[in-house]
Parts: sequence; C-alpha cells; structure tokens
Amino acid sequence: MTATARLARAEATTLSSWLSYSTPAERADEQSGESDGEREVPGAADAEYSFRDRVMTAALANWRAFQDEAEHVRTHLAHEVEELERDAGETHVAATRALENKRGRRVDRVERRLAPNSTLMTRLREREAHCRAREQNLETELGRPLRIHLRYLYLPIMALLALMEVPINRFAFELFFAETPTLSFAIAFGIGVGLMLLAHFGGMWAKRSVGPCSKGQRAAYLVGVTLTFALAAPTVALIASLRQHYIQFIQAQQITFAQLLEDTALSDVAAQALTTELGTEGWMLLFINLLVVGIGALASVLRHDAHPDYENVVRRGTALERRIARLERRRDQRLARVAAWHDRKSVGLASERDRALRRVAQAREEYDECDQRVADSRKRVALQVVRRVQAYEAGNIRSRRTPAPATFHATDAEKVERRFAEAFVRHRAHALDGPGVRAVS
Repeated sequence: MTATARLARAEATTLSSWLSYSTPAERADEQSGESDGEREVPGAADAEYSFRDRVMTAALANWRAFQDEAEHVRTHLAHEVEELERDAGETHVAATRALENKRGRRVDRVERRLAPNSTLMTRLREREAHCRAREQNLETELGRPLRIHLRYLYLPIMALLALMEVPINRFAFELFFAETPTLSFAIAFGIGVGLMLLAHFGGMWAKRSVGPCSKGQRAAYLVGVTLTFALAAPTVALIASLRQHYIQFIQAQQITFAQLLEDTALSDVAAQALTTELGTEGWMLLFINLLVVGIGALASVLRHDAHPDYENVVRRGTALERRIARLERRRDQRLARVAAWHDRKSVGLASERDRALRRVAQAREEYDECDQRVADSRKRVALQVVRRVQAYEAGNIRSRRTPAPATFHATDAEKVERRFAEAFVRHRAHALDGPGVRAVS
C-alpha cells in the first residue's frame, strides 16, 4: 500500500467527521447555541465556553490520532529514501568497485600467460630470435637465401607418382595372383611407395652431397645415393621381367595358371620369370619405371636445400613467428571479450543506479505529497472547527437577550491550526518522555 493510500485510510478512520459539514450537523450546532443563549450561557465576561472547548478537544484528539499515523508513514518513507539513496550511492560504488576488481583479475589472468613480457611469450621470442639469428648466419655464410621449390606440391607429386605405379606394374603380378586382383593392386601400390621413398632419399642425398659438408659427410651421401639407386634398378628390372614372362605365358600357353601350378612347382615358375629375356613390352615397362623414379628423384632434388639445417632453421623460425602471432591474436580477443563483458556489466550497473535514483525521486515526491496532504487535512479540520463554532455562536446570539460575549468571533482557522501544531508537539514530547509509550521517530 502506498503512503498516500495509508494517509487516506487514516483520514477515513480518524477525521471522517471533520472533513465534511452537513446541513443537519450545522443546524444541530445552531440549536445547541440557541439553547445556551436562552440561558445566557456563556456569560458576557467568560473567556472560554464549553462548546468550543468540547469541539477543540474532540478535534485535537482525532487530529493527534491522524498525526500519529502520518508520522509512521513519513518515518517509513524517510527510511525508504535513505535505503534508496544508499543503493544509489554506497551500494553502487561497492558494486562498481567489485566489478573493476573482477575485471582486473580477468585481465591479469590473460596477461600472466599472454602479455608480451610473460614467461611464455618471452621464451618464444627468444627462440624465434635464436632461429632468425641462425638463419641470418647461414644466409651470410652461404651467400644466398634458402633455395627450395615445390614446397606445397612435393607431397602431392610424390603421391601421384606412387599411384601411377599401380596401373604400370600390376600386370607384372597377374601371373601369380590372377584370382585375387586386389592383392596385385596392393603389391603394385606398395612397390610404388617404396620406389618413391628411394627417389626421395636418393634425390635429397644427391642434393646435399654438392652442398657445404665435410669429405666424410659427402662420401656418406654418395654411398646413400648409390645404395638407393642400386635398390631401385633391380626392383624395376625384376618388375619388367615378370611383366615380360606374363605376356609370353599368355601368348604361348593354352592352359590357365592354376593348371600350370598343378604340373609345375611355383619356384620353377618364378625361376623361369626371372630368366626371361626382355622384349619390347619389358623394355618399355623398364623405361617407364625408371622415368617415374627419375621424376621423383628430380622432385626431391628441387624440394631440398643443399644445406641440411637451412630449411629446418627457417621452418622453426616461421613456426615460432606464427605461433607468437596466434597467441597475440588470442590475447587481443580475450581482452576484447573482457572489455565487452565489463561494458555490459557497467551499463547494467548504470541502469540500476538510474532506476534507484528515479525511485529516490519518486519517494521524495511521495514524502512531499504526504506533507502537503497532512497540511491540507489540518486546514480542513481547522475550517470545520471554525464553522461549527461559528454555527454555535450564530444560534447563541439569536436567542440571547444580552449582548454577545467578547470571546465570540475570536475563533479563526489560523489560530486553530497553530493550536493543532502546538498540541501535537506537546503530545510527541509527552510520548517520548512518558514511561511505557513507544517513541515514534
């Protein structure tokens, strides 16, 4: 219930008889005055008379009851205004300080790990600087930058060459695995992968053998190159021989390979395949395989630098640089999220403070309205007292045979209002000092 509603209810219960003055009530007061006037009461020298005292006493009693309730309402409003002002002031300041502390803790968590002077970022920058210094030293020592080609195409090219070996070589194994062509494909693909690995290492070691290295290292590289091609050449020749034997078997035999195995041992068939002289088809297959291996070796030569450490140093430096940039972006994103969160919370606190200030203004306005209503009620009660006294005096004068007492016409609304105010002050002082009476503050 609002303060205005409480005051209205208090008026209805304590001042209802003083807020309106009907014609019958006025006529009753006049009759009371006429009755006293016929008896020449009050006397001409009397300063007070009983009717006015009774009216004032009743009005004061009702007014004190209303004023007590009004004081309760005003006290409640004063406490509400105090709490609202505290919410708009101290509580807002404390909430703002807590928000700033929480923001500071979040920023500290981000900065401890990702700030430019943090342990992680310092270690990464030192490693990057070391790699860049090493890269600069190598560039100065060799008199050239890093020389590599096909950096992103190298693996797709080697994979494509390995896949090309499948259709080239699968017929070489059809003789032994005619009933399981999937196995022939798998063996052909495995041989293709093996040949590309030989081409990879052979090309890389060939490139590094002409770079800056010691005699022992160069000899080791050349031995590696020799071994890789010593493995690749017999493998390619064997595949060509198997292919040639398969073609000759198909052309010469009228039976299937399964029937051949029933009459001849598998080792004898393999020995015949290995001793088969190459024909046109065999030499063509041998040439194609050597060409594929050579392309793979050339791609490996182009892909690798002559210095064994140059590319690794550059790659590590680039990887560290990218990681540092990624961590810096992450730091900026996290700080931006913290700032956005802080802005949202700040806007929310500002909105709460504005609402609290509006409630304070409303409570103050209601407080002033209560004061104004109390003042209006006091005037209305005083006016009703004056009207009742005047009605009594008018009836008394009409019925008197002697002149009216001097005290008549001495009652006005301002004096009555002052008596109400003085009486309530005395009533509050007695309530504060008297035992067993609860003080209203």
